[in-house]
Amino acid sequence: VEVIRRVIPRTVPRWDQIDAGWSLIAYAAALAFIALTASGLLLVWRVSRTQVMGALRAGSIQGGRAEGTTSRLVLAGAQVALTLVLAFGCAQLARSAANLRSVDPGFDANVLTLRAPYDFPRHNTDALRAGLYHRIRDRIAQIPGVTAVGVSTHVPLSGSTMLDGYEADLSKEPSFAQAANYQGVTPGYFNALRIPILQGRDITDAEDAQGQPVVVVDETLARTVFPGEPDVIGRPLRLGWGLENARIVGVVGHVQSIEIGQQVRPQIYAPVGNLFQFQNGGIVSVRVAGDPMSRREEIEAAIREVGTGRATGQVAMLSDNVTAAMS
Repeated sequence: VEVIRRVIPRTVPRWDQIDAGWSLIAYAAALAFIALTASGLLLVWRVSRTQVMGALRAGSIQGGRAEGTTSRLVLAGAQVALTLVLAFGCAQLARSAANLRSVDPGFDANVLTLRAPYDFPRHNTDALRAGLYHRIRDRIAQIPGVTAVGVSTHVPLSGSTMLDGYEADLSKEPSFAQAANYQGVTPGYFNALRIPILQGRDITDAEDAQGQPVVVVDETLARTVFPGEPDVIGRPLRLGWGLENARIVGVVGHVQSIEIGQQVRPQIYAPVGNLFQFQNGGIVSVRVAGDPMSRREEIEAAIREVGTGRATGQVAMLSDNVTAAMS
């Protein structure tokens, strides 16, 4: 049972109810007995309707070619051809699966995610929204076993993202010819998903709460926009989504956020409060020592305790996104 659970996706319905017992063995044995009995009776019935001596003579050397030989050859040839096609297809599928498993998604997916929408009338400013999710993050961090927690507007491989332009040369007229995936994050998000910080630092609580114009970019953007520059910290960027021009405070590894098999676009991470005006709530990512699902009820209770004004939903493991993308 444990092997089966490791092989099939967690997204399969009733994944947690997979079990094997004597009732299953008895059921399978009964089906096998019925199938064997039916096939045996069919064989007996066919033999009883055949003139045995005539059939033997038809298949002998003196009798020439047996009746139905051509049809049997055609059937055997079709079976061989189909077997070759299926074998080739299975080999290619196995090769693709092996290649996908060797892809580094850029993050560690053993994380529990929960969407925690906010009540807009109560949290109608960037500062209030940022403060709410800081309190949620700090409260969840107090739960025993929680090792890291962060909040974001999106999570990797979820099927949704924010897309807009950006520019590195502020002296030119805005054209936004280059596009990037945007995401709002709180401090701690990179730690929760174990996304490596390659240069600089994370966004701070003060920068998030005050909506300061700072961003963290991924290595793809840093490499393509500033080729040959070993350090891009402090460089300015003109941003889309109505955000102010910002300076880069950190560079992180590229995350497979859209497709598991290829890099799609560069990524820009802004303070979460700056982007919540375009979203309906934050996604809380929690890393736990052990099984994250074992702390689900405590985490949901902590969110209710802080009080977002709306119910928590879409509770899932981030690894489910990876499994679905690979499937």
